[in-house]
Amino acid sequence: SWVADAIYGVNDGLGAVFGIVSGVAGATNNQQHFILISGLAGMIASSLSMGAGAYLAVKSEAEVYEAEIAREKAE
Repeated sequence: SWVADAIYGVNDGLGAVFGIVSGVAGATNNQQHFILISGLAGMIASSLSMGAGAYLAVKSEAEVYEAEIAREKAE
């Protein structure tokens, strides 16, 4: 399961960062320092976003599981 999540994350991240870098390259006439900084910022933002999403998904799944166990015990 984690392999599929990793592949999805890499594909999503590459697409987003490529879009950022190509946009900045076109807007700044290929000034390398702007392109590098925007690429790094995009990678960091994408990593934080995917990490937060994965954390919330796992946390929600655990909460649903615990609620189901509590409901079964109450019956």
